Amino acid sequence: MLRAPPAGPAPGLTPGARAAAPPSATLNGSALVGLLAQLALSDRPAAPPSLVEGLGRWLGWREAIAVSAVLQAPPERSDGRLGAGPGRPTGPTAPPSAAPPTVPAGAATAAASAATRLQAEVQRVRDVLARRFEEALKEAPEDGSDFLPHRRRYFGAQQAMELTLAPLREQARALLARSGPPMAQLAALDAALAGALAPREQALLAQLPVLLEKHHTRLREAASALSPAQPPATAANPAAPAPAARARKPQAAPAWLTTFRHDMRRMLQAELELRLQPTLGLLDALRGPLPSSPGSA
Repeated sequence: MLRAPPAGPAPGLTPGARAAAPPSATLNGSALVGLLAQLALSDRPAAPPSLVEGLGRWLGWREAIAVSAVLQAPPERSDGRLGAGPGRPTGPTAPPSAAPPTVPAGAATAAASAATRLQAEVQRVRDVLARRFEEALKEAPEDGSDFLPHRRRYFGAQQAMELTLAPLREQARALLARSGPPMAQLAALDAALAGALAPREQALLAQLPVLLEKHHTRLREAASALSPAQPPATAANPAAPAPAARARKPQAAPAWLTTFRHDMRRMLQAELELRLQPTLGLLDALRGPLPSSPGSA
């Protein structure tokens, strides 16, 4: 999940992402937020908003009603009936003393096993995307002075993440839905939040290439200021290499471009871990003890 951007030109991203690359994620901030702050592309908030405050900034009244409806809906009992709730009859079909929704025997073991298999698939997808990032960086031009090829590659990587990770989250929701009424309610809540938050999340992630371009420009201009272009060979400067000699000699990537590619790789990895957060959270719920009440979910 992303948080609303702070006042100022650079957007911030919300707490909660796990990242394999430093800076590491914490409960108060994602690795992507830390990386943007480290690269001086965004300010890390001194005190991140609470969950309720953050959702209040992101949800309009329509989205809030949809999420509230999921939270207030009574979960189905294990026998298929609805539990007691506002407006529910308290006759023979739903006595006030009815037991809370329960989880069928063996559901916890089955859910944990399914979560382990899905976790392995998540790791496989993570590795595939990481290799794609590396291939995109290798395809970048050696001089790297034009940012447009980098923008195209970053945008392509974002599209790959969006298309590849969405099915994993849907699989996690499906597993939750089969793991008892409270978990089914959690899956419905995740689906409602995904629909409500997706537009703003996508808008913020779309600004990452813009921030990356600023970083590219800053590194390139700093390198140009320190190392001005070498003049061509003349009678007064016979030591300068001739154009033909420069063309025959392989040109190594400049140091600033190597730094930029490294930072672009880190940004892609941090964004990947941020996008994986909802799926990883659902998997944590599957691996943990199954709750027996909606409040626990």
